[in-house]
Amino acid sequence: MRGVIRHDPHEETPPVIDYPNPNVDEWAAELRGFAERIVSSLGGDPQWLRTNPDWAIALVDRGIAEDFDPTVMDEDDRHRFRGMLMAVTGEFLLNAHGAHWAWLLDDTSPLGGRWVVTGFTHPLGQKTHPVDIGRISDDALSLRQVQVIDLINTAERESGLRVIA
Repeated sequence: MRGVIRHDPHEETPPVIDYPNPNVDEWAAELRGFAERIVSSLGGDPQWLRTNPDWAIALVDRGIAEDFDPTVMDEDDRHRFRGMLMAVTGEFLLNAHGAHWAWLLDDTSPLGGRWVVTGFTHPLGQKTHPVDIGRISDDALSLRQVQVIDLINTAERESGLRVIA
C-alpha cells in the first residue's frame, strides 16, 4: 500500500500509512520518467531500469564519472543533479527490491515531510526501514565525484537489507 507515512523518528513502532495527500503515484511516475530519460540520453534502453537495473546504474555512473562535480555547480545545476540522483537511485531500489515511494511526515522538514523509499522485500523476510533518498542525495552533493552505486549501497544499508558495508 502506498500513501503518506506518519512516523515519529524517536518511536520504535512501525509508521502508520495515511491517505491520500500528497499524490505518491504521481510523484513516482514523474521520477520514473525522469530516470528513463536520463538512461535514454546516455544511449541506454530506458527499460533497463526495470529489466536490468544494474546495467542502467553502470551506464549512469559512467556518464557522470568525469563531467559532474557538484561542488562547482551553480544552485540550479545542483538542484537538477540532486533530482537525477533521487530518480535513478529510487528507480533502482523500487525495481531491484520491490520497494515503493512514500511521503514520510516530518515536523522538522520545511515541507512537513520527506520522500522516502520503503516496503523493501528482504530476502530473509526481516523488517526493513524507510530510506530518505533526498537526504542521501543531498549528502552526495558535497563530494567531488558522485557515483549512484554509492547512494544505492548507502540506501541498502540504511534500509536493513544489508548489515555489512
